[in-house]
Amino acid sequence: MNTGPDIYLLNLDRHKTRLENLRTQLDDLGLTWERVVAVDAKDASEEELAKYTDPTGPIPRMGAGARACTAGHFKIWERFLETNARVAFILEDDVRVSKKLAAFVKTAPAYANEVDILNFNRQKSRRTQKKLVVSKVAPITSDVFTGRRLLGPHYGTAGYMITRSAAERLCYHIGRTNVPIDHLLFNPNVSSFNTSSRIYQAFPAMVEPDVKKFQTSIQGEHIPASVHWRKRLSRGYYETNRIPSMLGQYLLGRAEVKTLRFEA
Repeated sequence: MNTGPDIYLLNLDRHKTRLENLRTQLDDLGLTWERVVAVDAKDASEEELAKYTDPTGPIPRMGAGARACTAGHFKIWERFLETNARVAFILEDDVRVSKKLAAFVKTAPAYANEVDILNFNRQKSRRTQKKLVVSKVAPITSDVFTGRRLLGPHYGTAGYMITRSAAERLCYHIGRTNVPIDHLLFNPNVSSFNTSSRIYQAFPAMVEPDVKKFQTSIQGEHIPASVHWRKRLSRGYYETNRIPSMLGQYLLGRAEVKTLRFEA
């Protein structure tokens, strides 16, 4: 039976230092992993990018960097579905890893029937603390972590667990997206996949981007259409359209604002 590795690691060929940095961390924890070559925006063809992405999305159009990153995650899901595994753990190559990650990888699959995606990343915040709006309903509790359903956005795809059924929906039924990968998975404002799925966040986080060592691979492209007033108005709508729903859940006592920490 092909159960696959513990972890799939998304890594560009030109990011050898990142690969070695994460190899050391994962090997020290005794985790098995498989490298999946990321799609490089510097030399990716439009045909390759168009297979998985439509650049004319709402928030704003995706540049080549965001499209390439998104395509890389689709490639991992396809690779995962070639195995018989129930879940896959996916990491981007710029993270630092908690010492609890091995225990988390062992424990989290037990909740595969309760979640579609379990985010275990703590994306960096402009504020000192990272605060997320989460549901109080149907929490997950284990000795290693607690899980809460995300009600608002949590951008970034540095580390998450995905179930087989969720990967099948993304690859076989959706197949192509017009929003970046983190919006597709973790932004209910723009993603019907998100709002129709059980998207949970793990507390504490098990990984976070190591911004002191590595800069983002997403190129800072200037996209003229994104600064048009209509695009700005559209983006403003998509960034705020879930506020009434979240506020209602909060007033009903069904939601709370919870601080997300990373424990090295």
